[in-house]
Amino acid sequence: MDEVEVDFELVKDIKNICARFLTSSWSKHKDDIKGRNLIAEDFEDDQLYFAVARKLARYHSQSMPISKLVNFAEDMMKYFANTSPAGFDMEVINESDRKTLDELINFPLEEEYLWTIKVAPKVESRKVFSHNDFWVDNAMLTDSGDSYDERLMILDYELCGYNFRGYDIASALRIAEFRYESIEDEVEVKYLKNECSYETKRRFYEQYLHEIRKMNRKLHPILDTIDHLQMEAEFFALQHYLFYIGTNKALIVQNDEFTFVSILYGSCNQ
Repeated sequence: MDEVEVDFELVKDIKNICARFLTSSWSKHKDDIKGRNLIAEDFEDDQLYFAVARKLARYHSQSMPISKLVNFAEDMMKYFANTSPAGFDMEVINESDRKTLDELINFPLEEEYLWTIKVAPKVESRKVFSHNDFWVDNAMLTDSGDSYDERLMILDYELCGYNFRGYDIASALRIAEFRYESIEDEVEVKYLKNECSYETKRRFYEQYLHEIRKMNRKLHPILDTIDHLQMEAEFFALQHYLFYIGTNKALIVQNDEFTFVSILYGSCNQ
């Protein structure tokens, strides 16, 4: 199939396309919704992880009228490759942060990213309609609703498209590892080491597969298993972290007024 270019401005009422899993507020701007963004501490309740698993499963079950080609990582790699630190003034950075920033700028991002792109098809993760940018600021808990399933909303579809499902799953399982705090015009990112437990992960995969089955999707005896999802999540966690390294590098070297406070590289180098 030839690649199809889609003007997402034409797909304004996404509620009508994905009616089975969207709440009545999904087509509204988040500023019009009564609620708040997720924070890492919300995930002290494992039930929220499981609600995310069910929501992602329903999201991944949709068949969308766009290209089925998986090129998210390639597109991100092209963007990161065009981000050059040449001419970047290290003097604008606090001296105490320069070592970390130097490691970030000199990290072999292209080499590592290209390796994951080459290996990804061998993981045999299903190609599904994916969010591709799932983190705490792109999800909300509304004030109304009696359960996490009713209150949880996924926002920001700018990067959505077909991708390997393991990428969204890896992102979701690491959503509580970081805390983002606004300090005047700066954003501080703290690595919390809040990796969810082995038991929580297994239950997450179980809930995901159960919801997939409810969406009338047939489960493959090998690909659609808890063990296979675990393997997918572990691999795509690498690509997830590389995405954050590239994104933060781009933000810094492209913005002369950016004041370095804290960087995600610290979490990726554990």
